[in-house]
Amino acid sequence: RSETCCLINDALNLKAHTIEVRSTDEYRLKNASSEGTLPMTKYSAIALYEQIVNKRNHVKEEVRNSKYVFCNQRGTAFDPDTITRQVMYRVKTACEALGIDIAGKDLHSLRHSILQMLLDSGVASAIVSKFARHSSLNTTINQYHRVEDTKTEFQSVILITSNLPLPQSGVTLLAS
Repeated sequence: RSETCCLINDALNLKAHTIEVRSTDEYRLKNASSEGTLPMTKYSAIALYEQIVNKRNHVKEEVRNSKYVFCNQRGTAFDPDTITRQVMYRVKTACEALGIDIAGKDLHSLRHSILQMLLDSGVASAIVSKFARHSSLNTTINQYHRVEDTKTEFQSVILITSNLPLPQSGVTLLAS
């Protein structure tokens, strides 16, 4: 959220479809791994381009001249809580149109969902960690798991344990 609120115009390279994430005088990143060049999808590039065009055509000079990609009516950076409300309103509207129930969800839970979905789709943990800008790969590994890692194959457990020697207790077991 905060990085979006403080995203400045010159951090975007719409032709290369990248965003340069870096600390600025106004905003310090949480950790060094947050810094770097992020790729964006063509849809993100289109949405950001439209945002810049809309800003250039805004009636208020403060908005047109703002260095921020997303700014308030005074041309200053949005407060993170304000942008969260705006984003959640748009996400909720889109989900309602698609018939998706997101009741009780927030941006952070949606972040968890996309990261888990990436892992479940076969994206390497190291790539997901970098995408999430976690300070360590351990953060990703401890927080998320691959679905196939959590499925217990009971048949394989039974097969292995059935070959173990039985204790000598004097109890007669039924033949299987």
